[in-house]
Amino acid sequence: MNKTNERLLRALRDAAINIEVACLAMNAAAQQLEDEEISRLLRKNIDTLRQDSTILRVHAREVSEKKIRRRA
Repeated sequence: MNKTNERLLRALRDAAINIEVACLAMNAAAQQLEDEEISRLLRKNIDTLRQDSTILRVHAREVSEKKIRRRA
């Protein structure tokens, strides 16, 4: 794997991990909120972020399997 793809792979994986950590913190905050509406909206955002994290992991897998190539 070339250096560009290695950096891309690392960035994608790091971003996915950072999103998951943020989701854990947001979920803890949502559990402590008294306002049910805000808590519900926060959980909805968490779901969206987790979907984004999954997409990043798919892209990382594609990079590692050399399915994503740089365009000339």
